[in-house]
Amino acid sequence: MENRCVCCGEIIPEGQQVCERCLNTLTFDEDPGAIGGWIIRDGDLISRSALQERIEYYISHTNENTEANYAYKKMAVELSQIPMAFNKEKVINELEELRMQYFLTIANTGDEKLDCAYEYVSNALDYAVKIIEKGGI
Repeated sequence: MENRCVCCGEIIPEGQQVCERCLNTLTFDEDPGAIGGWIIRDGDLISRSALQERIEYYISHTNENTEANYAYKKMAVELSQIPMAFNKEKVINELEELRMQYFLTIANTGDEKLDCAYEYVSNALDYAVKIIEKGGI
C-alpha cells in the first residue's frame, strides 16, 4: 500500500504523514483551537464535506486495527466538531451588492410602497451585516 499525505493524498515516502508541498502551506501554532496545532497559514477556506470525504476514503482504505486507521477516525470526529467558517468580507460584499440591486430596481421610483419596501430590505441587510461583523448572534 502506498503512503499518502493526510492533507492532499499525494504519494509520500514511508514514515511521513504530510508531503513537502502541504508542509510548506501549514504552520504549527500553539492555538488550542487548531486541530493538532496545525492551521492553514494563508487563511484559505476548506470544504468540510470534501475533507470529510477524503478522510472517509482513507478510513476505508487502511487496515482496521492500525494506528493510521485510528488516526483517520479520530480526525473525522474532530472535524465534525469544528465550527463552520466563512469569508466575512465576501459575505458582506455580497450583501452590499444585493442592496445595490434592490436600490437600482425598486428604490427611488416615486412609488411610496416600493420606497418603503426598499427601506425595509435595506434595514434588514444592515442588520445582517452587523451580525456578520460581530461574528454571529
